[in-house]
Amino acid sequence: PDGDYAALDVRGELFLVPTDPDVGEKRQITASAWRQRGAVVAPNGRWIAYRSDESKEEEIWLFDRDTGARKKITTHASFKSIDGWSPDSSRLVWTGANRLFVTAVDSGVTTELGYHRAGGYTVTGWAPDGKWLVMTKRDASQNADVFLYEVETRREVNVTQHPWAETQGTITPDGGKGVFLSNRV
Repeated sequence: PDGDYAALDVRGELFLVPTDPDVGEKRQITASAWRQRGAVVAPNGRWIAYRSDESKEEEIWLFDRDTGARKKITTHASFKSIDGWSPDSSRLVWTGANRLFVTAVDSGVTTELGYHRAGGYTVTGWAPDGKWLVMTKRDASQNADVFLYEVETRREVNVTQHPWAETQGTITPDGGKGVFLSNRV
């Protein structure tokens, strides 16, 4: 989170590498015959989420930088995408098989938030208050719109509703505005 280290996957293994070569040392997080990839560092810097096929299925695992412990947090038969950490690092949102999930880090409890048959979800982030997700959903014709999704109530709001393609929504750091890309003419 401070930009002092980067999490990298190289040939199926994960590493923490200092961004300044004169400060700190490279740390190998995994060393196994399994394939680990897609590392995403939590905002607090403690947790690193990654995908691994160590359990013979691709699942999401967490690495605790404080203790060096690793734990598997998913058991869902699908290819997964790690879509982002909540601002307080307590929850991880991920997608698999056109479904949207959130997992609480401390308890490991996973909640399915939704299923979208037409193409799943592309989550682009959390609102700064951690109450809303920002995502793109496509309809059956693959038109894309940006949605806000209130995690607690499971309410979703289409904020673009336009026949063209709007994607990559985000909310400004102050929480006051939404920004997205569009191919409107």
